[in-house]
Amino acid sequence: MQDSFSNRIDDRRRDTDSVKDVVISVKDIDVAVVNHIKEIIKPTVVQNNEVLIVPVHFANPEIWKSVQEYGFMRDGKTNQIVVPVVVVKNNGIAKNTQMPVDKFDGALRKTITTQWNPKNKTEIFNTIGKDMKPSMEYYSVIVPDYVIVSYQIIIWTSYIAHMNAIIEKFIYAENSYWGTGRFKFRTSYDNIPNTVDVEQGKNRAIKNTIDANVYGYIIPESFNNQDTTIKRLTPSKILFTTEFDSETEQTMSRRNIPTRVDDLDTIEKV
Repeated sequence: MQDSFSNRIDDRRRDTDSVKDVVISVKDIDVAVVNHIKEIIKPTVVQNNEVLIVPVHFANPEIWKSVQEYGFMRDGKTNQIVVPVVVVKNNGIAKNTQMPVDKFDGALRKTITTQWNPKNKTEIFNTIGKDMKPSMEYYSVIVPDYVIVSYQIIIWTSYIAHMNAIIEKFIYAENSYWGTGRFKFRTSYDNIPNTVDVEQGKNRAIKNTIDANVYGYIIPESFNNQDTTIKRLTPSKILFTTEFDSETEQTMSRRNIPTRVDDLDTIEKV
């Protein structure tokens, strides 16, 4: 049921728009971090004169349970230790106090304008500028909430030489914008601790943990009973008309009030 207090000017068809709603979720930040490690940093090791691509996994509950229980990541089917491997874990979200913004419950917005509106047909361009102006598309988007997402990047290898080769790439990628798709987020980490030998029975591996901070921003799909992205159109032409009903015109005629511009000449000056 439509809200009786809604503004009908905001009721626009959006399924055919080339401009989609601006929504940035925590999942988008997770995907940006993991994809950046896979596609930009590209951790590799050289073993038996072959370059091996190190697999990168996001720590879902199953993987993290294995890491906490055994100290390693184990294959879910064979139960064997997986090395080399990189596991990324989201440790939590905190407010970015360096970017304080009062969002006024979603009332603070930024407006962007598209360069072309399909409603302006090419055949009427000659008439634009005389009595008609081109209709413009405006998109109003709420100001994002700035956050810091902390991650643990855990690396396991079989040899220290392999660990050093991977760590060197992470050092070079520090304090840059991570992401391969639509969104990129600045990522930093102060230092990288020394490697640690992990042993369990006959199994042995080299482990290193990087504590990274990702400076991101969040825009939900909707807030305060309205979409976070609202489309508006400017009118191409405004027409002013004057209408009288018969009763009003008769009343004005009896009082000698002109109803048309031509009647001004027939009024006797007092």
